[in-house]
Amino acid sequence: MPLLVYAVSAWLVGLFTATVWGERTSFPGTIIGIALGLAIALGARKLHERAQTLAIALAVAIAGFVTGSISAQHKAACIKLMANKQTALEFALDARAAPHAFVRGVTPIGACALNASLKIIEGSAPPGNIVSFTGTRFATDRGLQLEGEIRAGPRSSALRAWRGRAGEALDTLFGERTALARALLIADQDGIEPAVRDRFADAGLIHILSISGLHVALIAGALTVIASALRLPRGPASVGALVLVMLYVLGLGAPPPAVRSAIML
Repeated sequence: MPLLVYAVSAWLVGLFTATVWGERTSFPGTIIGIALGLAIALGARKLHERAQTLAIALAVAIAGFVTGSISAQHKAACIKLMANKQTALEFALDARAAPHAFVRGVTPIGACALNASLKIIEGSAPPGNIVSFTGTRFATDRGLQLEGEIRAGPRSSALRAWRGRAGEALDTLFGERTALARALLIADQDGIEPAVRDRFADAGLIHILSISGLHVALIAGALTVIASALRLPRGPASVGALVLVMLYVLGLGAPPPAVRSAIML
């Protein structure tokens, strides 16, 4: 097995671990993950097949733990930085922003990027825009909660803009059923009423509301069927399907269940 496979496997599991813990992998964690994978792979090349498999598993497990630990420390430092009222914040919008509305997004600053929810007092902007923010803020376990004014800037995020436009299209197409459509297609569960969520839980189907293995497999399968109908070569078709699935997961904001499924795919 090529050494590159060891390194990439270690890094991907580290990435997944850090995503589950709610933060991107930090650069030092990524480098350590790759280095661990390569180091143990070099030592495992001359081992028996079973021992080699155990060595791979050890490399991946250690890399995931180290990367996730560094990422957790990075997140704590980011929360402390962004909760400081002297720090200027920007906000990448997941949906259209309007006065007296709540909107979710990410606050990027330097190497930090935390999930945040914003109650808009004044200002408006289309989905995907990266806006400047002034107002009150406080840290929570899920990120930052903000309340204040926004000013639209010239920059925007293409993937977030796509998700926002997709959400608006679903609102038009599905009407009163849009909350379920948003959850099943773009991983937006904010609009689902507690009573509906409880009925899914009672039926043992609550996992359907979270984009994970089922959804990713359906999309990958559909893309493969389309490629087969077009008589495309199997190798390029598989690579193309994987790239489109990864773009879809990134467009959703990389929720942990979808990231795990994409990595397994």
